[in-house]
Parts: sequence; structure tokens; C-alpha cells
Amino acid sequence: MNKIILLNLLFLLTGCFFNEPSQIEIEHAIKDHFQTKLLHNSDGNPLVQVIGEAMGIDSIQFNSIEKISCVSPDLTSATCEIAYDYTLGKQDNPVAILLGNAGRHKGVESYRFVKSSKGWIVAS
Repeated sequence: MNKIILLNLLFLLTGCFFNEPSQIEIEHAIKDHFQTKLLHNSDGNPLVQVIGEAMGIDSIQFNSIEKISCVSPDLTSATCEIAYDYTLGKQDNPVAILLGNAGRHKGVESYRFVKSSKGWIVAS
């Protein structure tokens, strides 16, 4: 009887560890989110795209993305604290430098992730 209770408890505890995104899933979701937010936020408007490029936002390189901690209230969502480090392109663009868009950006922020049919994504 004790073995059955122990096995059930072990099953429940392991289930708790798998209802949050893994480090790799977070990396993919954050990269997709940042690229969409910073590079493709023009919604098809060429003027917005030109302004974005003039401000120096034409490429992004991720130096690191690190999962610090996650809280999962259910099986399909999690709020995670993420440390990120990325570099925006066109570092020699004077407008981008003036506006503070160029160069390296580091920070720690909380993001809400939801599990979709395509995997974990950042909720907007």
C-alpha cells in the first residue's frame, strides 16, 4: 500500500515539473517574440518598416536567453522570469545611436507563456 501511495505522489510531483516551458522552448519563444516585436512590427505598412530601418532596427543577434524561474498556475500557461542579452543591428547608424536603439541590450523581465498547438509562445 505504501508503494502505491509513494508512486502516486512521485507521479504527481513529476507532473508539476513538466507544466512549464523548458530552457530550449523559452529560447525559441523569446526569439520569435523579439524578432516579431522589433523587426516585423510594421503590420505590412512600408512607412513603418522604413522608419524602423532608419532607427537601426534591421537585425537582432541573441547573445543569451536564460530561464531564471517559472510559476505555472495550470498546464497551459506559465509566468517566467527571463534574463536576456541581445544586440540590435546597424550599430553605426547615428539615428539609432541617438535614439538608444543600437547596440547591446541586457535585462531581466517576466513573460507570460502559453502552450499552443505549435508549442510554447509568449502571450501578448
